[in-house]
Amino acid sequence: MEYTNRTRFPAHLFRTAVGEHKIAASLLLRVTYDVRGGALVPSEEQPWPTSTAPFETEYGVMPPEGVFYRGGVDVFVFGSAHAPGGRKTSELNVSVEIGDGFRRDARIFGPRVWYRRISGLVPGPPQPFTSIPLTLAHAYGGKEPWDGTEVPFSDNPDGTGFYTTEERAEGRPLPCIEDPAQLIKKWDDRPAPVGFGFVPPYASARMREVMRAGQDGKISLDMPAFFNAAFPGMVARRVEPGAPVRLSGVHPSGPFTFELPNTLPVARLRLGPSTAERPMAIDQIGVEVERRRAFVSYRYPFRYVVRPLERRIFEISLE
Repeated sequence: MEYTNRTRFPAHLFRTAVGEHKIAASLLLRVTYDVRGGALVPSEEQPWPTSTAPFETEYGVMPPEGVFYRGGVDVFVFGSAHAPGGRKTSELNVSVEIGDGFRRDARIFGPRVWYRRISGLVPGPPQPFTSIPLTLAHAYGGKEPWDGTEVPFSDNPDGTGFYTTEERAEGRPLPCIEDPAQLIKKWDDRPAPVGFGFVPPYASARMREVMRAGQDGKISLDMPAFFNAAFPGMVARRVEPGAPVRLSGVHPSGPFTFELPNTLPVARLRLGPSTAERPMAIDQIGVEVERRRAFVSYRYPFRYVVRPLERRIFEISLE
C-alpha cells in the first residue's frame, strides 16, 4: 500500500492480517496544540509521537498504540490540584468536563492519617495545602510487608492507604485523591484508585472493563475496552469536534478551558477503481495544564481485501 502523510504531524498506519487475503488497518494521527485564549493552536514542536511500542514520558509510560480501535476516547490530565487563588485549603474538588456527555470528579484532601476513637479508626482532619500532584502516588494503593516480603495492592502498588491490619493503619496516611462516590470510611476499604494518567498494564481495572456481567449473570467480553490507555473513569464514550473542555480545580486562577478543533483530519483510501474519503474520529485527549498544552489523537480503522496487481493508495490530510 502507498501511504502518504500530507500533514506535519506524527502519524502511523498500523496493519495486521486477519485472514489469507484480508487486512485490518488503523491510521493514527496525533496533534499537539498550545492553549491560547480558549482555543487550540498547533504547536511548533510536536513532542507527542505515535509508537507501536511503549514510550517513556515525564508523566509515565504511555502504552503502545498498534490497535484497531478502542472502547471509547481516552482522556488524560497531567498536572496538580490547586487551591483557588493560591490560598491554602484542606479539601477541594477536581472535575473534568468535555461537551455535554463526559464528566469525571475527584475529591482532593490535604494530608491526613488514621487515628483511633472508641469506635475504631477514623480518618483524621485533612491538613491545609496549596497543591497536590494528580498522580497515582496520591491515590489509593501501596505495599505492605507480609511474611518477609511485600504484598502490593495490584491496581496501584505505588499509592497510599493500603494496609493489611488495623494496627498497621493507625497513625498512617490515607490517600489524597478519592472518588466522591466511594470515599474511604474504614481502614480496610478497598476502592479503585482514581487515576488521571496512563493506566498501568498490570492494573486489574483494565480487565474489569473488558469482562462485564449481564443481568443473566453471564460474562460478556468488551475487547476494545482492553486497549484503552486511560483509567475507566477517564474514558468518554464519544467526543465530538468543537466540544468545550473544562477542567476545574487544576489551576489557582480558576477553571482551565478550551474548545476542541471544529474540523477533523481526513483519511482518503483508493483500492483499484474505488475511492473513499472519511473524517477521522477523536481517539484520545491529553491535557498538560502547567504547559498550557494539549494533544488530540485521531483514528480511522478500516479493513480491505488484497487483490493481486490492484493499486492501493492511502493518504491523510487536514482537509
